[in-house]
Amino acid sequence: MSALGDAEEKLSIIDSRIMELTKISKLLIEVESGYSQTTLEELEKLGVNPKINLNKRLMGLILSMKLKLLNLKKVKMLLKEKEYKILR
Repeated sequence: MSALGDAEEKLSIIDSRIMELTKISKLLIEVESGYSQTTLEELEKLGVNPKINLNKRLMGLILSMKLKLLNLKKVKMLLKEKEYKILR
């Protein structure tokens, strides 16, 4: 697989993880402000104990993943530029 393909695959994985962590964070915020049984069940399906305040840690993880995503996007852009120069 090419370096560009690897970068695109990693971008996709990180993007999926960010979406999952964002969903967990939103559910935890619901728990903090009053919640329903459905919210608790959804968190349990995602493997999160709703009785533990993980919101700050999750937000940190999301920020970290977003930074990795930005870095990979930069790498992808540089690889495309390099590929373009080679083709010329």
